[in-house]
Amino acid sequence: MKNRFIIFVIGVLLVTQQSCVDNAIVDNFFTIPNQHWTYAQPIKTVVEITNTTQNYNLFINLRHTDAYKYANIWFKVTIVSPDKKKKTERIEFNLATTDGAWLGTTAGDLFTCQLPYKQNFSFAQKGKYLIVVEQNMRDNPLDGINDLGLRVETVK
Repeated sequence: MKNRFIIFVIGVLLVTQQSCVDNAIVDNFFTIPNQHWTYAQPIKTVVEITNTTQNYNLFINLRHTDAYKYANIWFKVTIVSPDKKKKTERIEFNLATTDGAWLGTTAGDLFTCQLPYKQNFSFAQKGKYLIVVEQNMRDNPLDGINDLGLRVETVK
């Protein structure tokens, strides 16, 4: 009976440990000086891909304050492949509900969102990819943006 209990406890610990493993290959935030994000301040991240058969989820990490005056945000995202080919797209994310409540998690007046950019995405070739995120709103600078970054994780 004691052996079964010990085996059960070890099994629970192993399952718990495996569920806590972070599958991110990149997860970063860059601070935006004075919370004024300008067109001249793109966020750049290098991602090394070693497995082209693996699928990945890409997220834009965003922290903003309640000084941010819009319910949405537009980004221009460019992915530069190892062979220097560029693919750029303009994307929009909602940051608030229709009644004005901020989405994401909050700590005081700082709101953190993980915005899904690409799901089950596959990179065509091995090597280093450069991912560039630029603000693409009409305001320049864009006020109330505290931090911005990127998360790339393997799909389980």
